[in-house]
Order: sequence, then structure tokens, then C-alpha cells
Amino acid sequence: MSGPWKKFELSEELLAGLEKKTARKEEIFSFRSDPLLAALISCLGLQFELGKPDQDRISFLLGVDLSKYEGNPWRTEIVTLGDQIGLRAWVPGLKEFRPMHEDFRFLFHPLSISQEGNLDQLLLFPNLVAEAYRAKGIELVVVRDWALSAFLSREKNLNYQKTNKQEIEENIALTQVRLMRNRQLALTGTHDIADHLLGGHAAGLELSHPLLDELAPVYNKAFTDTKATRRSLVLSYLIAVVLDDLAQPQWYASEAHLRVARRACRHLQASLGAEDIAQIFLPQAFHELVTAFRNRSSTSMELDALSAKFELELQGGVFKVNCSTIRQAGYEVSLQPSGFIRV
Repeated sequence: MSGPWKKFELSEELLAGLEKKTARKEEIFSFRSDPLLAALISCLGLQFELGKPDQDRISFLLGVDLSKYEGNPWRTEIVTLGDQIGLRAWVPGLKEFRPMHEDFRFLFHPLSISQEGNLDQLLLFPNLVAEAYRAKGIELVVVRDWALSAFLSREKNLNYQKTNKQEIEENIALTQVRLMRNRQLALTGTHDIADHLLGGHAAGLELSHPLLDELAPVYNKAFTDTKATRRSLVLSYLIAVVLDDLAQPQWYASEAHLRVARRACRHLQASLGAEDIAQIFLPQAFHELVTAFRNRSSTSMELDALSAKFELELQGGVFKVNCSTIRQAGYEVSLQPSGFIRV
């Protein structure tokens, strides 16, 4: 399919230079500050994820069922149009995409529409998308280390949609706090579009600012005034997962998320100076707790019980919690000689 755009060829030499240039950038940089670099990184990130079942978050929202295809059905190319650099994507044989969210109108260029009036290809120019969201009070950015470790580096290909140890060790909650405080969202992957941009607005991000105010003094003590412990990093990772959700329109100001984050913050503060855990690990209750605060039918009692279980498993022993709360949530407890309980 031809058009006024031109294909942008990327050589191995250019990709290597792009990786080096990105590595020299500040941790978070906006499309406004470096339009060409940010747009190219954004296009490469989207291109990398499209059609991969474990990473692609937007195919379904466009009416593309990946399970019906053998292999990746998407075809993509980096293109230029005037002074804009963008991504062109299409599925051979598919006559029309069927977007399931009205905010896709902020993402796709009018040239995505055929002469017959069908959305039969996707033309996305990141800097134009950034302009549209800037008008909504949101600054789109690239997070350097996320881009490098997910798709720009030839040595690393981390899937940030799955738990990984590097995120814990890097304490990504610090980045999440900076982004939310400054009303910023990343645009380097399909998760960013599907879960953050569609329906996103600055007022929604601001609803979490009171929580950020509560986190600030505790994080200063845990990660600025003292050396981070393994325990504090695990607790901070739980908070990071909560913060990423709270930056998604479906979870703006979610009481369940806020409850879990505040409890984790209190536990982080209480554990400062305590004996550290032997190694970084995520207790099984971590996954149960995440599932629970993403379930709108979960009660406060259930969330508190799972938080207590998480704290207990992280401790690797016993931890003082309320027995009646745990029992009512369906867990067996036994009193220990120390006066503590074991779940």
C-alpha cells in the first residue's frame, strides 16, 4: 500500500548508535525535549511488541484475535511523513480494524483511513500523539532504562509485563513516583497505550498525589538516608505495582489499591533498622494480594488478611497480626509461644 509517507531504513549501525545515544540520556526525557530520538524509540518499542501474545496489549482492542493466527499476523515499518517519524502497521487480509476505545482517535493519523472510509492500516506518529496528550495535561516521555532493557539493548529483552528481579533491584517505584508527580506517562510499548493512554487524563493521575505525599518521607528514610535493604526493595516493588495500576484509568483512586499501598508503606517504615531478609524474593502471597486488589469484589478485610500474609511470608517466620481478621478471610492460624501467630 503506497502513500505520501516514506519507509525509514534502520541499519545495524544506526541501531547500535541509537542504543548508545539513549544510554547517555537522562533517566526520563520527554518527546518535546528530544522529538526525533523519543519518536524513534517509541516506534521501535511498539514494533517489538506487536503480535507477541505475551506482550501485545492492543491487538485485542483493535479487533485482532492473535489466537486465530499461526505466528505474528502484523506487518510493520518505520516511516517518515514530513518532519514526523512514525510506525505504520497492518495485518494482511484484514479489511478493517475495529477500535474498542474512542481515544484511539488521539493515536492514529487520518491517513490510516482508506479512500473507502475503512481503518485498514495504522499510522502512528508519536510526537503528534504527545501533542494531543499534552493538551489533556499529560506529558509523554521515554524512560531510558525501561527502553534499553526491554528492546533497545541486544543483550537484554526484559518483559516488563511480567515480574522480574531487575525491576525489584532497580526500585522502579522511585521512577513511578516521579512520573505520577509530574503527570507523565511513558509511550514505548503496547501496555502504555492500552492501559495508560486510553482514557487517561491529568486529573486522574493527580488523584494519587496524596498517596505520593505519604510515601515521600518514608522513601527518603528508606532509600536516601540509609542504604536500601532487600526487604525494603521487595516492599517497594509491591508499592510500584500498585502505583502503575493507579496510573491507569480503570484504577484511578481505587480504594483497594490505596489501602494496600498505605499498609505497605507503614510496614516499610516499621521495618527500617530491622534485620534484613537473606535474599530478594517475592512471597506467594504477593501474587495473591495483587490479584485481590485488582478484583473489585475484594473486601477490606480480605485485603488486610492477604497483606498480613505477605508480610509474614516476607519475614520468613511469624508476624503479629489480628487473628480474627485472618480467620474471617479463610486462613488457618495457630498461636505461637511467643504470642505471635503463624498462618
